[in-house]
Parts: sequence; C-alpha cells; structure tokens
Amino acid sequence: MRKMRTGRSTTGTHHYSDIWPAWVWKKPRILTMTAEFVLNANLQRELRRRDLDLIRIRLLMEQANAEGVHLDRPGLGYTIQKSLTAMMERLCREPDNLELLRNISNAVEVASTLDLPVNLWRVQNLYFDIAKEYVSGKKMFPPEWPEPFLNLGERLRIRTHSFERIGQLLPAA
Repeated sequence: MRKMRTGRSTTGTHHYSDIWPAWVWKKPRILTMTAEFVLNANLQRELRRRDLDLIRIRLLMEQANAEGVHLDRPGLGYTIQKSLTAMMERLCREPDNLELLRNISNAVEVASTLDLPVNLWRVQNLYFDIAKEYVSGKKMFPPEWPEPFLNLGERLRIRTHSFERIGQLLPAA
C-alpha cells in the first residue's frame, strides 16, 4: 500500500489517525507492562552498582516519566538504601577515598531528587561515627575532604554546623 505525503493510502483506506483522534487510542497493555519491567530492572541494576552512574539513572527516570511508566518506588528506594549503606561502610574502611565520598553525596541527592522512599538512619549513623573520629582528633581530614564531607552531612539532614573542628579546617570564605 503506497502512501502519499498526507499519510493517506492511495487505495482509499484510511490511516488509524484519520479515523480516531490521538487521545482515543492507547498503547497496548503488553507494551506498557514490558516498558515497566525493563525500566524498573534497569534502574534496579544501576542503583545496585558499586559506583552509581548518575547520568544514566536520571535518563532512565526521565524516560519512565515520558512514557508514563509506573515505577516500583519502594523497591528502588530499598535498593538505593542498601547501596548507600554499603558505600558508607566502604567509606569507613577507606576514609581517604574522596571519589567515594562524592559518589555517596551524589547518590543521596539522586534519592532525594527522585523522591524515593529511603530510610537513611544507618547511613546517618555511619556518617556520625566518621565525624566523631575527626572531631575528637583521633583522625585528621585530608586537606580536600572537609567541604565534601560537610556537604554530605547536609544532604543527610545532619546539622554539620556543630562540627566545629571540621569547620575550622575549611578555607575562609
């Protein structure tokens, strides 16, 4: 069946968009379910990675919103919660890892931006344990560490202004 520029076939039959307006026809349910499964699985995989690809996560979320796909927000929230806890435990073992510190901070921001239900109590407790070691003087911050560490605390909703010793290490503004 050959079509002309108008989208109508030359045989006289009509295209479905000529018969019904766009708001009448919907995507088949199987396509919606498939998109839902694939996008949720891809997001789960991305949120489980050791180093989160924040750009990829945002793109997947934007795609889900554009397609009108229902996301398993509780499941995604639980996954990022487990990832954040694992990253904070790793930070306790590798306290000089600035890249990890920034990844954790970005992951907390992503969870907040995407409005995922995440219970951060364990992550907050680990953060506070690390902060106590530095405030008490048991450990010293690497020179580039205080600002990203305090930013993470703020994203975790911890009042970092009480960490006077850490704040003293920040350059004067």
